[in-house]
Amino acid sequence: MSNLPEPYQQPYGPPATRELACRLCGATPAVKATVHEHHGMIILMQMVTLKGPFCREHGMAAVKRMTGRTLLFGWWGVISFFVMTPLTLILNLVVWLKLRALAPSGRSPLSATTGAPQAGYGPPPGYGPPPPAYGPPPAAYAPPPPGYGPPPQTPQVQPGWGPAPAPQALPPRHHPPQGPVA
Repeated sequence: MSNLPEPYQQPYGPPATRELACRLCGATPAVKATVHEHHGMIILMQMVTLKGPFCREHGMAAVKRMTGRTLLFGWWGVISFFVMTPLTLILNLVVWLKLRALAPSGRSPLSATTGAPQAGYGPPPGYGPPPPAYGPPPAAYAPPPPGYGPPPQTPQVQPGWGPAPAPQALPPRHHPPQGPVA
């Protein structure tokens, strides 16, 4: 028995007995893959990677999105043009071939009948923005009725505030006489 609390105990068993599941939706079958994206900048370059086991649908969507961005932004730079972008495209092609060999998960993000998200698909409840509220706004957010609030006040000029006085001419500067000093 361990002295650690329950959440810290790890399950036993070889990792090969556990089936991979998609990191985005939890569907099986999934394949372990890394999708790459390259942005070439004239002097600098940036590599973006997305790691994880992916189901066929999410993996191919990631390959499509990241390869498309590589095709748009990957060519700007000498090393990017000749080395990094072609290498990134080849790596993504290998990932795409692995994903294409997977059987479809049978789990679609949308219901076939209503077009609404299926139950159990996507983030758990409580994540993301609240659902939109339809109808008039609650009374707490309604604008106040006319005549409510303090009466309007006319702005008054404070003494000392206003346009600056016109600048006055400076007195002439006194210069000592030029010439030999005795």
